[in-house]
Amino acid sequence: MTMNLVRVLITAAVCGGCSNSGPGPVAPSSEESIAFSACDAGGISQITLADSAGRNKRAITQGSTPSWFPAWSPDGTRILFARELAGAGGIPQVWIMNADGSEARLLIADGVSLAGSWSSDGRRIAYAHRASSQAGLKIWVAQADGTQASRLTTVADPGVDENVPRWSPDATRIAFTSNLRGRYEIWVADVASGVAIPLTLAYFDSLLAADIEQKVPAWSPDGKLIAFWSGVEATDPRPDLPRDVWVMNADGTGQKRLVGGDDPNWSPSGEFIIHSIPPTGQNGLPALGVVRPNGNDARILFTVNACRPLQSSWFKRL
Repeated sequence: MTMNLVRVLITAAVCGGCSNSGPGPVAPSSEESIAFSACDAGGISQITLADSAGRNKRAITQGSTPSWFPAWSPDGTRILFARELAGAGGIPQVWIMNADGSEARLLIADGVSLAGSWSSDGRRIAYAHRASSQAGLKIWVAQADGTQASRLTTVADPGVDENVPRWSPDATRIAFTSNLRGRYEIWVADVASGVAIPLTLAYFDSLLAADIEQKVPAWSPDGKLIAFWSGVEATDPRPDLPRDVWVMNADGTGQKRLVGGDDPNWSPSGEFIIHSIPPTGQNGLPALGVVRPNGNDARILFTVNACRPLQSSWFKRL
């Protein structure tokens, strides 16, 4: 992934803009909706919805608090997202809101939390969390209301950094990013036991003089494939370095590069992988694009005036 989700791209934030209107979740906002983050007129990142053609764009968060990293609930009634704390150096925490942006509330308090992900039944969430600024993030699992939170993995080294957990469709495994072996790779953990194994192997490329790492796993809806990012971090400013969307079988075999891009996720049908694209010739803005799992039919969906990492989440009533 082209950033370390906690350490870069986050500036000072001011909390605010939480709306409240009536009890309980609301009906899904539309038959199809892609959630992502985009800058408002004041340059603040807000959770925004649009259809797959980029039409009907509308921000559902507001105020002076940057919000990003959305994740639709399986039934399309709620969205997890990261919101930065006021006056705390841009520390993100996991929030939850209804599909229309109402009833936004802090879900995971204390320390840093982000990259919320839903189990397929909508009853549990996973997220990256750390309580101390001296420790790396670790993967946690909780009930959807934030209660009964517990560590997923048992890594004792506080310096190990884990991030971007994603549930398998059968809710028995969670794929995530970890630097346990020194570089960032894709790992998968058994939810019941917490036992984790690596699926990819990061390495130093002597020709590029750079580490090739893997981040941001995302399961296909049928559980057979995992999309992920592989390449050189954006902290290396050299142009034309590999920063690509890949796909592999769920056991780590059959790894294949698909297209240049970052932050992959899946369309609800599994027909496409949605991903971010660096600034393009279209208005000089980053974009959301799609590609089929076999690498065919890559195209831009729409550009986004993004001021935070451009993760996306796609809901469609099937």
